[in-house]
Amino acid sequence: MMMMFLVLILQQKIVIKVQVRCDKCRSKAMETAAVADGVISVALEGENKDKVVVIGRRS
Repeated sequence: MMMMFLVLILQQKIVIKVQVRCDKCRSKAMETAAVADGVISVALEGENKDKVVVIGRRS
């Protein structure tokens, strides 16, 4: 008998508005978010790349 398992991963999207002055600061903000436990992806959005979008596993 073959059993199938369905894994449901609950995800949460968090958008953080940041005020950064340079590309190095943007990179640091992304690195800081990326190392947090449960983070799946990190991206910059917004006209001025002033929003860090973090998608992660919800506990």
